[in-house]
Amino acid sequence: MKKSIPLTIVAAAGAVSLLLSGCSAQSGESSGEAWTIPTEDPTATISFVGINDPVKQNINEIIAAFEDEHPTITVKYEYVPFNDLNTVVDSRVSNKQGSPDLFYVDQPRVAALAQRGYLEDLTPQFSTYNDLFFPAAVEADSYNDKIYAVPMGSSTTVLFYNKELLAAAGIPAPAPDERLTWEQIKEYGAKAQAAGAEYGLLLQQPDRYYQLQSMPEALGGGSGITGTDMLTPALDNKGWLEAMEFYQSLFADGVVPQGVNSEQTDAAFASGKAAFEVATTDLVGVLDGSSVDWGASLQPTFKGAEAYSGTGGFAVGMNPFSKNKEAAAIFLQWMLVDGADGVTGYAKYRPGGVLPPQRKALDFYLTQPDFTTPSGKEVAQVIKEQTDTALPRPATVGYLEFEEITGRMFSDISNGTDSATALKTAERELDTAWAKYKK
Repeated sequence: MKKSIPLTIVAAAGAVSLLLSGCSAQSGESSGEAWTIPTEDPTATISFVGINDPVKQNINEIIAAFEDEHPTITVKYEYVPFNDLNTVVDSRVSNKQGSPDLFYVDQPRVAALAQRGYLEDLTPQFSTYNDLFFPAAVEADSYNDKIYAVPMGSSTTVLFYNKELLAAAGIPAPAPDERLTWEQIKEYGAKAQAAGAEYGLLLQQPDRYYQLQSMPEALGGGSGITGTDMLTPALDNKGWLEAMEFYQSLFADGVVPQGVNSEQTDAAFASGKAAFEVATTDLVGVLDGSSVDWGASLQPTFKGAEAYSGTGGFAVGMNPFSKNKEAAAIFLQWMLVDGADGVTGYAKYRPGGVLPPQRKALDFYLTQPDFTTPSGKEVAQVIKEQTDTALPRPATVGYLEFEEITGRMFSDISNGTDSATALKTAERELDTAWAKYKK
């Protein structure tokens, strides 16, 4: 997944919970056979595929802590690069041999995987602790009102600013609970450039749906997808057109630079080149140790419009053909739902990881050093305030095509293609790409 794509806060959460039962049914070899989570640990070895480096990103430490508390369950973790995850999951689950038992799921893929029968329906086992989570993750990890994955990480988008560059331009620094408008940021960005800033504004993911979804949504344009089956493109409307014309103007007027891609934006801000950057909280770690005097405030919106903030991340799904469902569910519960003192194992043993979608785990996460500095406290305040504006990406079996096609559309618009033409072209491409799902 992408940055934070990474983090998504706050997006977080959902309705995930644990139904504990006194006895366990034997897992079947295909989806649909009833099973429950036992009160006593079975003896089992479970396989788990993910994209986090086991050493650098503390996965080994998480597993060791679990196995210490649950000595009869062994977890074998397999690390695969992000770009290989979809291929590995598709090939391994489709062979119906039951391995891996658990695997990372990029939340926008939940609907497609569930529709193909590649995810176990976890509703009976994980549907009673809804209050532990933020509402957006359940939506992101559900399909047709059923839970198909347990939220693991989330993210939120924040307005970061360079205090020195703003002061040089006579621009007041916004408070953490202040929400500037996009119109103000464009004006302030240009003013900062006139006072010496190289860039007025950076978009961490300048041509990705995750970053840009909130713009048309704020103007009433919707997610870009409609229909009972969520397979009807809905980009050619007033809200999307207004949003894309403004987005294009940021590049055309030089406030957002051409040619600075998502792999370069954070480093550019951390080196003091930009007055503003809208980014996930991943940027906090990049700024740690930099010389930039920075602050943070709420995700922008348009004047008089609704406020939304990007969100989303990875969840963990279960192979419907797993022969170790009970043991795998015990690990999921410990790692992501209800750990010691309400702090999940993932949050406790992976400090500095992505934002947790679980309420108590988030409180614990925000006690870490990055969020206790003066600037870090501002980000923590933004994170908490934006739990109510979190906007998950749409659940559709055609999300991969949607993300690819809109990504090209955003790139074309930023490079000068007429916005109305680009929106219509993207709709036609989506109709063609999604025809296979409607047969």
